[in-house]
Amino acid sequence: MKVNHLISDILRGPWLVNPEAVSQYEQLANNYLTGKFKGASINRTEILAAANSYTVGSGKSSEPEKRIVKIPMRGILAAYGDDCMLGADDYLQIFRAYNNNDSVAAVILDIDGPGSSVSAINMMKEFASEKKKPFIGLLNTAYSGHYWSGCLICDHLMAYGNISSGFGSIGVLSMVVDNRKAMEKEGYSVMMIRAPQSTTKAQQGKDFYEGKDEEFRASLEEEMRPMADAFIKDIKALRPKLDHSAPGVFTGSTFNAKDALKYGLIDSIGDEKKAIERAKILIELYEN
Repeated sequence: MKVNHLISDILRGPWLVNPEAVSQYEQLANNYLTGKFKGASINRTEILAAANSYTVGSGKSSEPEKRIVKIPMRGILAAYGDDCMLGADDYLQIFRAYNNNDSVAAVILDIDGPGSSVSAINMMKEFASEKKKPFIGLLNTAYSGHYWSGCLICDHLMAYGNISSGFGSIGVLSMVVDNRKAMEKEGYSVMMIRAPQSTTKAQQGKDFYEGKDEEFRASLEEEMRPMADAFIKDIKALRPKLDHSAPGVFTGSTFNAKDALKYGLIDSIGDEKKAIERAKILIELYEN
């Protein structure tokens, strides 16, 4: 049986995602479960070759030219990729390839995404501990998991213009596909029977199918609490100039480019040309 990792992540939760995207993922999950989901396959062998690159002169005739490469990181980010999408595991390998390539001097991470699964962040953290050359985040939208990833990996966060760009949504949520009424309509019911020793096993599922919604909700909220705490703690450490008093900054609010710059969620507003210029400055800092 072939597993779709994105759908699996959606059904399992929890997520670091902008709430506006939830309805889209619910529809995606429903389409997959009803056999209506279709997706175009991607060729991973072409990813590295397709990345845009710009030559950086070293200023020394004896040294070879180096490159600044641009990697697109767009759309929802699950922990593991499949035929139709790149996952955090794919990006980890791409980042490592450029990080260890002596011909690459810096990377522009072109981010436009609503968020990620919580489990995807582990791989972003893993790469952050290995990074040895500058990464510049050129962000159209970077919400929740994408924003966390950008803060972990990038030395500089630049909004791509100030018209449609958006940032923040620092928080955690779970999406629960409630199939109970549909199952009841079809004549199905679920009984969860545990071994006498297993008195707390699958308690959330048991509460859910027994209609104990308050207990189910409370348990899920407590499960997400340490995840949200870790998210907030990282952002506070990674963004030392962040205005902690900004309304909603740690409760899931989103910000346009102007306000994100004002409150310290990002470092600048620019475009691809300015991102390249910033990369050249950081290259010199890293080399010195």
